[in-house]
Amino acid sequence: MEHPSSKRTRVRGQSVERYQSSSPNLRAGGFPKQIKSMSWKLRKHKLKTGERVRQNPIRETAWKHDRLKVPKLGEVKIYMHRPLQGDPKEVTLVKKARGWYAHISCELPDTPKIEPTQAIAVDMGTTHYLTTSEGEKEDNPRWYRQAEGLLRKHSKDLSRKKKGSNRRKKQQHKLALHHERTTNKRKDFIGKLVYKLYHHEKNNVLVAEDLSVSNMVKNKHLSKSISDASWSTFFQWSGNIAERDGFHFHQVDPKNTSQTCSSCGQKSPKKLSLALRTFNC
Repeated sequence: MEHPSSKRTRVRGQSVERYQSSSPNLRAGGFPKQIKSMSWKLRKHKLKTGERVRQNPIRETAWKHDRLKVPKLGEVKIYMHRPLQGDPKEVTLVKKARGWYAHISCELPDTPKIEPTQAIAVDMGTTHYLTTSEGEKEDNPRWYRQAEGLLRKHSKDLSRKKKGSNRRKKQQHKLALHHERTTNKRKDFIGKLVYKLYHHEKNNVLVAEDLSVSNMVKNKHLSKSISDASWSTFFQWSGNIAERDGFHFHQVDPKNTSQTCSSCGQKSPKKLSLALRTFNC
């Protein structure tokens, strides 16, 4: 099984930027092309024993920074925050506001599925991020709502800067850093929440509604709150962790889920409003 075990590691950007400035690629008009990302696949080579393996792109050192082998550039300093797991297949360098990062995709063997014994269901929301079938509620941090005040200030400061000036470039970088911090906070919250539902609560089956988030964000009254909650990321990471650790993740059709009793499965003869949280069957 090819499992994208993405290792997000920090890369020292001086060498990459030097390669970028010396790159012969040109855009229309003769201006140099700015490289935002670059990726390459790791080929297999044959050992004396006859086994075909891929070369490890990381060379470990005794110092703080290891070395990453980059084609046409050589070795670049890299800070590895955790060791690689599995057989590395592909390396992608991505330029973000904080600098360059390396995403290393590794191939892992299939993890056998655990026999389902303890299941839990979650209901996504905006007032509370989710409510479990046990009645526990997880507060919604609303990271974008918290960052809107400073985001508005940075955007106004950017509009006052002269186009092409160094001050405008610095302000653009400051605004990009603010967006990246907000995104990292949201991803950190979702990752810890998914891990908590599986491991801390000792559940091996997670059930959620198969929501069409792309259609739900068309609601002009709830689009910002739904986008801020990032339900699609929660569903994707729940499935990835379940596949990695041998758990089970299922998504059910959301049709009539609020009109059906969770105990006996009987459907209400008349349509119930969302304000009703109890079902008399």
